[in-house]
Amino acid sequence: MASTEVLLTIGALILLSMFTLTLNSHMVKDRAAMFQSEQYLEAIGSAQRFIEQAEVLRFDERKDASAIASFTSSANLGPDTGESYGTFDDIDDYDGYSIEDSLTNSILFTINVSVYYVDPDYAYTPTSSNTYYKEMTVSIHSEAFAGPVEGTIVLRKLFAYHYFFSD
Repeated sequence: MASTEVLLTIGALILLSMFTLTLNSHMVKDRAAMFQSEQYLEAIGSAQRFIEQAEVLRFDERKDASAIASFTSSANLGPDTGESYGTFDDIDDYDGYSIEDSLTNSILFTINVSVYYVDPDYAYTPTSSNTYYKEMTVSIHSEAFAGPVEGTIVLRKLFAYHYFFSD
């Protein structure tokens, strides 16, 4: 009888050990997935910040511009002389802006912003002609990104020109 009880105890310990190892393995995988999701959310939040900052700016440098021909040409998109991040006054000033940033979890992100005119007949197709539409693309790259993102997250925002007449 004693040998049967010992074998049952050993079997129970083996089952308990296997259960504990499996549980720990799942906890580690869940923690890694949670950490990766946190990185993605921080990166998306950072990209969204640039888009939201641009949303409150004018469509073009010339406040009174109403004709397409009077808009800034696609060759001259980007910050004007003397402008830098924080002093941008229209959407296309963000074109070419780039920054390296380590967010709260100390992972290095490279953020690149581009702005360009888009063809109104073929959405999201860049054009060298002036149009009533500009697209801002914010790309965030990090070597720490893995899985479906493969290193880069891209957010896009389409801005449409609107002109309000006032008395």
